Amino acid sequence: MKKKLIGIIKIVLPTLVGVYLFWYFYDQMSDTQKENFFRKMYEINYGWIFLSLVISLGSHLARAHRWKYLLEPMGYKTKFAHRYHAIMVGYIVNMLIPRAGEASRAGMLVKSDKIPFARSFGTIIAERAIDVAILGIIFLFTISVSFDDFLALKAKLFPADAQNTGDTSNYLLLWIILAVVILFALAIVFFALKPTLRKKVVELLLNIKEGVLSVFRSKNPVSFTFYSFLIWILYVVFFGVCFLSLEETKEVPLSGILMAFIGGTIGIMLTNGGVGVYPVFVGSIITFYAFPDYTGTGAHDTAYALATITWGVQTLMMIVLGLISLFFFSKNFKITSEDDSESDKG
Repeated sequence: MKKKLIGIIKIVLPTLVGVYLFWYFYDQMSDTQKENFFRKMYEINYGWIFLSLVISLGSHLARAHRWKYLLEPMGYKTKFAHRYHAIMVGYIVNMLIPRAGEASRAGMLVKSDKIPFARSFGTIIAERAIDVAILGIIFLFTISVSFDDFLALKAKLFPADAQNTGDTSNYLLLWIILAVVILFALAIVFFALKPTLRKKVVELLLNIKEGVLSVFRSKNPVSFTFYSFLIWILYVVFFGVCFLSLEETKEVPLSGILMAFIGGTIGIMLTNGGVGVYPVFVGSIITFYAFPDYTGTGAHDTAYALATITWGVQTLMMIVLGLISLFFFSKNFKITSEDDSESDKG
């Protein structure tokens, strides 16, 4: 009962925070701003929005194709459709339960291709590490070409931080101590387990390790690298295309698009699917570039409208495609006892 309650809190709390932020910034608008907000929602050229959805779909297809380069070194052949549908199911699960999508994605391949969960999950961890590295490259590139904008934007969005000159080394030390304590506690729990259970944990970790290390054993490293960068290029392109849908945002420079893209990515990490936070973060950054003379609270209503529709249509597409993929798996595969007792392949 306690575990269920904690699980519910983890889902509900971030969602409530996102909904509150959405309501708060909308409530701060004057009647004129609200009227302009809905007018811009109507005036947006949805042809560009539709094109962004097509490009977004291309990124999901590229991700499904890339996955095979991590599974093949372990001797597993999978159908493209199975990988694609597993990824889309993972996305929709992530919207409901943060970070649970990766596990469900691996679970789908257990059902469709009988690939051991731990090994498949290990490849997903490797993917995430690559994705974080590429996102870091995008961030460093953005900062390098627009460092002054970054400082100005940071000062505008976080004025308290601009005045904070305190030493941050204490916070770093605190995080290091916390990490050591957690590792020490996990070690105590591990050695307190029964030998048979401890053996299963070791086997699980070794299988995950093999999945993670598959990134270094890819038979097609050039193709894997190409698709890894292609995925993120498509992410940026489908996001940037949305700026063409309004006259006021057509002239936002590439640095502004990249900065808003990073802000949106952070927003998605903070709440389930970025609800509430994504439009606020992205809208505020768009305001900085497209409406530099704006002195109101939060984002400009036009910027907020664009950020909201960008987030809304992407989220809707993910839900629709995720449900289709979930239907695909439920129709074609059934969970059996064999799914939980599969043996590892050579």
